[in-house]
Amino acid sequence: MSDKRMDFDEKRSFRRMFLGTQAECLCGDGRILHGVCENLSASGLLLDSDATMTAGMEVEVRIPSPTPHMAGFHARARVLRVDSGQQKRYRIALEITEVLD
Repeated sequence: MSDKRMDFDEKRSFRRMFLGTQAECLCGDGRILHGVCENLSASGLLLDSDATMTAGMEVEVRIPSPTPHMAGFHARARVLRVDSGQQKRYRIALEITEVLD
């Protein structure tokens, strides 16, 4: 098996938490994009948004906490791919590069 395939298999082995919660992405050009974080794993997340991004783009992602007793999620991430969905929605796969805060 190739090293590339092993990397893919290892990444796919991380458990995903299905969230369905609001998220915000701060882009390098200053835009703030809003969407719904569909799932989150140790290596990345999937965002559903009406705004698109470009593969390779670096962003900061914030997912607020649903309770005041727990910290929200804040990380730097890289856009891996963008899939067009229905009704002008985009599914954006992000790789977490650094967890912040």
